[in-house]
Amino acid sequence: MPPNGRSNPTRSGPLQRRTLLAAVAIVAVAATGLGWESAHAAKVVKRQGDAQTGQAAAEDNAFYRCLAVQAHSLVAPGEPVLDASLAGAPLNLAEYIALFKATGGWVTVASSRADAVGLLDVKQVAPGPGTCRGFVVILETRDHDGHAVIRRGRGASVGGTGFPPPTPL
Repeated sequence: MPPNGRSNPTRSGPLQRRTLLAAVAIVAVAATGLGWESAHAAKVVKRQGDAQTGQAAAEDNAFYRCLAVQAHSLVAPGEPVLDASLAGAPLNLAEYIALFKATGGWVTVASSRADAVGLLDVKQVAPGPGTCRGFVVILETRDHDGHAVIRRGRGASVGGTGFPPPTPL
């Protein structure tokens, strides 16, 4: 009991100092982390506004818009199609993703080849007029005799070769 006869609810000594030091360390680490993230976020915002990023985004948009226009020239919204890679064709992951990015918002995917109007695919060809940086959308259907009929998308073209450059982050 303290000399004044009253009990003292606060404790002083080494335990209280360690608790205080731990709290100060936690606050210092948190403030440093917030400052670091704030500086990083400012760099990201600045980079997203620069000309190089704007150009890369414009090329990306033009490429996928070109593929979408070509796909629309082959398939009407609501017509079920099957992606060629889902029907057993060799999977080219980059082409599959490109097709999905261009048509994923509007294409209807059939559950089987029998339910589909055809197989939709992206193929790399020689770059030039009528291609999207050297890619075209194709639709493979069957004629009355069961022979493959391949139609090539039309209506859009984007110059260049290969996939557009990635947009910097």
